[in-house]
Amino acid sequence: MGKRMMPWKQILQVFFCVGALFAQNNLPEKNTLPVLPSILHITSAPSGAKVYINNSFVGMTPFQEEMKIGSYKVSVKKELYSEDSAEIVVAAAEIKAHAFTLQPKFGIIEVITAPEPGANVYLNNILVGHTPYISQQLPEGEYTVRFTKHLYKTHEENFFLTAGKTDRRVVPLENNSGKVTVHSVFSTIFIDGINVGNDTHTAILDTGKHTIIADRSEQYFPAELEITLAANDIRSFELEPQPRLGGVSVIVETENATDAEVFVNDTLKGKAPTIFSMIIGTHSIAVKKNLFRDERKYFTVSENTNTTVKFQMMTLEEERLQNMSKWNSSKWISAGIDILAIGASIYFNQKASNSYSAYSSARTTADAAKLREQTNQHSRYFSISAGFVVTASAATIFSWIKELTQ
Repeated sequence: MGKRMMPWKQILQVFFCVGALFAQNNLPEKNTLPVLPSILHITSAPSGAKVYINNSFVGMTPFQEEMKIGSYKVSVKKELYSEDSAEIVVAAAEIKAHAFTLQPKFGIIEVITAPEPGANVYLNNILVGHTPYISQQLPEGEYTVRFTKHLYKTHEENFFLTAGKTDRRVVPLENNSGKVTVHSVFSTIFIDGINVGNDTHTAILDTGKHTIIADRSEQYFPAELEITLAANDIRSFELEPQPRLGGVSVIVETENATDAEVFVNDTLKGKAPTIFSMIIGTHSIAVKKNLFRDERKYFTVSENTNTTVKFQMMTLEEERLQNMSKWNSSKWISAGIDILAIGASIYFNQKASNSYSAYSSARTTADAAKLREQTNQHSRYFSISAGFVVTASAATIFSWIKELTQ
């Protein structure tokens, strides 16, 4: 039985099908274009506004977001600016940009003060700065602004701010001070408790009451003055602190000198006996009279207390005799010391001579050393005694001369 052969047509069909299948699997893929998104881009002047789409908050300007195709109600809001809105249609594959320009709903206050800057600025009773002053952006409306400055009256003004406007003003300040000059020699000047200087001081002060004090020292009562100053006053004051006093009585007890001249701090106050008032403290007082020796004492005066100062005066002749007696005594004392010193020098000189003779004839080394030490010691004493002789002799001669010249 022979084999059955496949018909050639069937073979061709199989071959064709396989080839077609192979060709289909190796065909290149068909190119497709990308689908572009729709973009909404929102800006505002000024920027930083809130963006609402269909009444829902979505962000701040500048704002950009991918959107679906359609119509949207877009609103932008910013504090102190008017709200703005628009209907925006976003098409397919479109970048839709829209810019909003917001209109301001605020004003600005700009102020300087005359004649001087530096005034405090109160906006609705809150301190906000000093002149020259430029406010921040303020909502439309009425504002009360108060200005205060030392030496000027408080000033208030009302400002009515409208949208987008700056209210510029020069505010005049009215003087609220006066000029005071204080004179007080050798004194420290205080105004309202503050040390402002010495001797003379000129100050510009607020109107109203002030206390002026001139303080010289503890020996004086402070001079105090209260004044009331009006605007533009120019006033001058002389203050003299009053001394704190005590009493002094001066008496000269010596006969024939009871009317001696009295000098206090070398200034003649009159003749003794005398009583006078003096500023407290330590002073010198002297009494002088012809043919009498001047006498001086120092004393302390206490407040509201009388101090008595008594003097004993000596005539010039009495003083001369007293001095002669003093120098005579000095002469004899010096002469006595001189005689003693001469005797001592003779004695120690003799002792030194004897010790030296014994030293020269000493038989042992120990004796020689001992005698040599004695000789040296007596020689030193002799030198000291001789020095006393010279000094005492000079003192005797000096005292004798002083006695003769009295």
